[in-house]
Amino acid sequence: MKLRKNSKTALDSEDLSAVFSSMAEGLIVIDNKQRVEALNQMGGILLRIAPEQALGMQVGELLKLYRVTHNEKLPWPVEHLMKLDITRVHTWDHIYCENRIGKMFPITMVVTPLLSADAVRGMVILFGDAADEVRADQAKSDFVSVASHQLQTPLTAVKLFAEMLDQDADTLSETRRREYVRLLRTSTERMIKLVNEMLNVSRLEAGAIRIQPKLVDLAAFIRQIVKELTSLANKRMCALIFNEPAELFDAIPIDASLLSQVIMNLLENAMRYSPKNSCHVIIQLEKKTDRAAYAIHVKDKGIGISNEDRKHIFTKFFRADNARKIQSDGSGLGLYVAKMITEAWGGTLSFDSQPGNGTTFTVTIPVGKQLIIR
Repeated sequence: MKLRKNSKTALDSEDLSAVFSSMAEGLIVIDNKQRVEALNQMGGILLRIAPEQALGMQVGELLKLYRVTHNEKLPWPVEHLMKLDITRVHTWDHIYCENRIGKMFPITMVVTPLLSADAVRGMVILFGDAADEVRADQAKSDFVSVASHQLQTPLTAVKLFAEMLDQDADTLSETRRREYVRLLRTSTERMIKLVNEMLNVSRLEAGAIRIQPKLVDLAAFIRQIVKELTSLANKRMCALIFNEPAELFDAIPIDASLLSQVIMNLLENAMRYSPKNSCHVIIQLEKKTDRAAYAIHVKDKGIGISNEDRKHIFTKFFRADNARKIQSDGSGLGLYVAKMITEAWGGTLSFDSQPGNGTTFTVTIPVGKQLIIR
């Protein structure tokens, strides 16, 4: 294809300036004496300096780099960037940059030689704030760590009881055999629950949960859940009570499967973290008069939530210290998943609690918004 004589084949200085200003990454150009020749707008924002003020500065003064490992901060020589080949700094290199106001941020960089007439006349540094990537990596590490820890106990139990059933098959009494089978089933169910929680987290965070609403009678729905949890309530010597509303409510569109996960989690937590001999859990259904919404309240008289733990209660993998003392196992995913599910249909999950005097969790269901498919 031939170009017209008057066609524009190169960007002029004004166009180049516009391109540099529009870049989403920071860009620094330095000469062979490590002096700053250019800094784009995003670079100035990240380093908290006006690009004009950076001109002529030594790059080591502008780009203060540190290697941070195990809370130890060591200067990272900027001379490492002055190479004739391409240099890359990744998140796993743990290199941080300190900007002009003293804030540290994890940095990723690509450094390339600046060529002019077959000679190297400096370097081009393309860099960015890698805080989001570091948080994502840490979240993945936490997820794997917690998953490994939580699965280790039930897997060990399954292996142990399977070996006992195999080794003592000829001498095992029927009572003991049934006990081993029961413990095997319990450990397996615990693994299945944990895996399902993790799959829910993965789907929710990826936006892959589909809300499939159908008309549901909320009162009948809650009665069924209470019936399903009767065995657990009896085992915990817990009074599980549904205070039914005096009026009849119309059926509303809601994904019953997702709502069941939320309410089951709240009720099981309420029973789990209440004193065995005085466990009293109440579930109430209320129609909001001020707006088109319903509310489901789960009230207990258990250990409550401390003021320090309030802001973390819906955080992934978080478990309060008082909860750990009562129940050592637990993934810390239940409330996180419950809140994500509730917000996916446009509702809210909130709580009111007094340490040592119980907690009330409230789920709201806005009518008419559940038809959104996500």
